[in-house]
Amino acid sequence: MKIYNKKGFAVSILLIALGVFDAVGGFMADILDVKAVIVIAALFAFGFVGVKRSLSEEFAREDKIEECDERNRLIELKSKGMTLRRKRIVKDERDEQIVSRSKGMALDFMIAVTQILTVMCLIKGNPAWKGSFALLFLGGAVQFLYKFQSYEARQYLAAGIVAGLIGVFMLVWFGITG
Repeated sequence: MKIYNKKGFAVSILLIALGVFDAVGGFMADILDVKAVIVIAALFAFGFVGVKRSLSEEFAREDKIEECDERNRLIELKSKGMTLRRKRIVKDERDEQIVSRSKGMALDFMIAVTQILTVMCLIKGNPAWKGSFALLFLGGAVQFLYKFQSYEARQYLAAGIVAGLIGVFMLVWFGITG
């Protein structure tokens, strides 16, 4: 018995093994239903047909010709080209706006969660409120400094510096006192 198509043989054995594992698992868990039986039957059918084709010299030759056929290779290349086109390898302005907005929304969400955490720590008497409060001020400082960079208005710079200093002070205070 000679194996003429080793790749097809390996895939076929894998399909049969999956069918066996699925069948044994279904019997042991007692969850065999119609869908599971159909899947198991399909795995065994494809596996045994694949083994038969990989052990036959004639079928192995047909599979090799089918694999090397120019039409099939053209279809494969076109489908890969469509896949790459859909992945949007080239980024444009819209992608940059989406990334920027998602980062802004993430920062807004984290600020809201930090506010909730701060209130919870204050209510429970946990000193961690100092650290989370410091993070709130530091997040606000970053927002103000970004607005200053965009609008070049000095009030944003001043607010960013003040919020940043308060945040750093509270973070140091939290680090020292705990």
